[in-house]
Amino acid sequence: MLNIYKRLLLGGILSVLAALPVSAQVNLPSAQFIPTTDGSAETRSVPFLTQATYLADWDYIEEEYLIVGKANVYDYVDDASSSPLVAVVQPDVPYVTRMIVRRPAKQHKFRGTVYFDILNATRGYDSDIVWYYSREMIMDEGAVYVGLTSKPTTVKFLRDEFGKLPYLPRNASRYATLAMTYDGQIWDMLSQAAALLKADGRADNPLAGFNVRRIILAGYSQSAGYVKTYVNSFHENAVLVDGRTAFDGYFEGAGSFASKVPNPPDSQHEFNPGGDPRNKTVLPAPAPVMRFQTETEVTSFFNSRATRQTEADSPWLRTYEMAGGAHVDARQKEIEAQQDLDELGVISPWPDCTPEASNLSVEYVHSALLSRLDDWIKSGRKPPSSRLLSLIENDRGRVVVKTDATGNPVGGVRLPQLDVPTGVWSGASPVIWCILNGSYVPFSEAELDERYPYHARYVQQTFAAVVKARREGFLLPRHGWSIYVEAFFADIGARKAKGRWKHRRSSHGGQGAPDAVE
Repeated sequence: MLNIYKRLLLGGILSVLAALPVSAQVNLPSAQFIPTTDGSAETRSVPFLTQATYLADWDYIEEEYLIVGKANVYDYVDDASSSPLVAVVQPDVPYVTRMIVRRPAKQHKFRGTVYFDILNATRGYDSDIVWYYSREMIMDEGAVYVGLTSKPTTVKFLRDEFGKLPYLPRNASRYATLAMTYDGQIWDMLSQAAALLKADGRADNPLAGFNVRRIILAGYSQSAGYVKTYVNSFHENAVLVDGRTAFDGYFEGAGSFASKVPNPPDSQHEFNPGGDPRNKTVLPAPAPVMRFQTETEVTSFFNSRATRQTEADSPWLRTYEMAGGAHVDARQKEIEAQQDLDELGVISPWPDCTPEASNLSVEYVHSALLSRLDDWIKSGRKPPSSRLLSLIENDRGRVVVKTDATGNPVGGVRLPQLDVPTGVWSGASPVIWCILNGSYVPFSEAELDERYPYHARYVQQTFAAVVKARREGFLLPRHGWSIYVEAFFADIGARKAKGRWKHRRSSHGGQGAPDAVE
């Protein structure tokens, strides 16, 4: 009797879902410019995460908008069979979110691409991680960065929390009208915001007159889970008036094995469980999808290796795993600590790590791959084949990354420092609180002298490794030059006069440029 009841109940639910199909036509929201005003800490009105001062040196400007619309809430049509198909369960729920736009100050310098970041909400407030890992590339290439507040948690923080918690005072009225009732509103919010950016004739389009040609949806860490679900369940149905889709390509950065549930009941059930086929790209994606993983995600609790996919699964897919890369590298730790101090007036909770955090620059690989994804979309030139780390099972039956004679990881995307090592890098850390930061253990001076008896030879080897990484498509020119300069000034080589250089350790990996010459 109970089974009959369940079948009838399920049939009724499916009937309701079938009566509310996914709309193929994306509705346009409206955008309202939020001006920036000077004043005291309490009265001035500036965007949360502002980069206005930094952008001025690049001839870029920052603007912020309220995005106002109505979003459907969706759920899986047949969750029991792990189908990615969705339907509307609650239509037209109002929302007001905010969008940060960082763009060229001169319209003619824009080259057609928008990188659309699902702002990360892990810390309870927005983090623009995609921006910090690729900002120089974005501005070098004349692209636009857009960050969207995409979760009720962060909406509430921006709207309410500054007056309740011991943070720096802010103008409370700037975000007073923000509203997002359900996590499940995000899907239409994303589609509608992208549609507005492509609606060149709309006066309230933040990029009116820019003629946006391509929008790449990107997310880092938990935000990558949104990208997975959007590709599987929403891409093909998010169609604009002119027949284009809202997004033209997708970048999943440093995510776990899991995709997001379309309409989670609470914060404890946001992700599809392990083994769910929807954690992979399960529909033929008629748009390029890049998956970028640091070593941290591959073998840690993120377990991203469980959902590895390559061009063997689909010609639209590539997966790149960064050898020695950490989920939050040393530079990103510094950035987030400074961000917390500037925006909130609090000291970042990041612990000191021993060994120190991995100083291989995630920025270098992240930027090169985003650039290659853009090129793939606009020119059709296929990017390099997927690069996966080599995995083995250790004597305790645990899957780990295989290492070479130096102790460094084998396989994956390799920055030049791994081919000309000055120490051992890992995406793992022996300290549980530092698990996201990886580790770096430098070689002893004696080992460095034995490995590199001549400084010139060390520099030559580094140059060759830079050329190789550039040729493979995993390093941009500006970053290759930085690595070469660091090697040139490094105090490495047994016959180099000791004590001649005072150097600092670089957050990009290897040794840094000199502070002074004695």
